[in-house]
Amino acid sequence: MADDARIYVGDTPPIILDCGEDVSGFAVLQIKWKKPSGATATKNATPYQTNYAKYDTVDGDLDEEGLMYFQTYGEENSDGSGWKGHGRVFRERIYAVEVS
Repeated sequence: MADDARIYVGDTPPIILDCGEDVSGFAVLQIKWKKPSGATATKNATPYQTNYAKYDTVDGDLDEEGLMYFQTYGEENSDGSGWKGHGRVFRERIYAVEVS
């Protein structure tokens, strides 16, 4: 995610998660997340530098302060054959904007 940079409510950084293997040819690649309130979302991702899944956030995606959980999901083939499953879970704290 964001190395040493903090992410604040309302920011729109790309979410880039390491899948640990080549996902460049996957038929389905998604990033799922859970917000601090418990609300969940699933977004279509694109392969990035072979082993990563990337989603460009938009306004409203990161709209809650607190700890968010992110996880990749992929399917090798569109017909349901081949490997399909989830990657490891990543956590990222979203900080409140202190000055408006």
